[in-house]
Amino acid sequence: YQRRVREIAYHMSYSNYDFKVVTFHKGISQEGVTSFQNQSCEAENPEKPSESQSYSLSLHYVDQLAPDDALALLSGYDLTGLKQWPAGFVLGKFIFDNPDIFRDKKIIELGAGATGIGGQVAHHIGGKVILTDFNPETISLLQKNLLNNNNESIQVMDFNWCESEEEICSIFPDKFDFVIGSDLVYDSTVVGKLLRTSNTLLNHNDSSQIILAISFRSRGLEGILIEEAIKLKFQHQVIQMDAVNNIKLYIFLKSKK
Repeated sequence: YQRRVREIAYHMSYSNYDFKVVTFHKGISQEGVTSFQNQSCEAENPEKPSESQSYSLSLHYVDQLAPDDALALLSGYDLTGLKQWPAGFVLGKFIFDNPDIFRDKKIIELGAGATGIGGQVAHHIGGKVILTDFNPETISLLQKNLLNNNNESIQVMDFNWCESEEEICSIFPDKFDFVIGSDLVYDSTVVGKLLRTSNTLLNHNDSSQIILAISFRSRGLEGILIEEAIKLKFQHQVIQMDAVNNIKLYIFLKSKK
């Protein structure tokens, strides 16, 4: 099975992936962004706002995964990062709409996938960004997408959340102001690992935050997320909702002692 999915990824040339131009506009509702982001790159030169009011990314990714490919999770070989999930657009839009929060801040995106939308937008507005994922095919496509958008200066790292606290501190001796991610809470077994890893990566100053755009696909996952956050003494708040795609944008802040 692993051999089959590797063949899918390795023998699919960059030009054969699905291709979309994603544009974020300030001052437009999330519904407006959602309707625009699905336009093909072949759309006829729409009139664009000034550069400071919009930002476009040209992205290659897998638009649809076959059921067998999605189930690769069960074999320990995860291809889901090759697909762009809707929560990534929600995260990117929030970052683009709030540049003053992220400018000059140290930001790490976990599970960036093939597009790293949140991290690319944060880099565009002046954040100091590192993108991480753990699947070699996903990382390869991510690096090509960065190059295609003139964002090759963004550092990309192979990183697994299962590392111990000591190993994480060894890999990242300098901590981060923001840990960001989208569509990472897909299974109950990863929730604790995600928050513990994020907790280790944060510098825990007054403004440091975890920001996650989440689509809860299984009953009970949101409750598990909140329970794990409370264990780690995080306050949590939903700051945005996308009812159409069932996505919530969460922030987690360390409780004041």
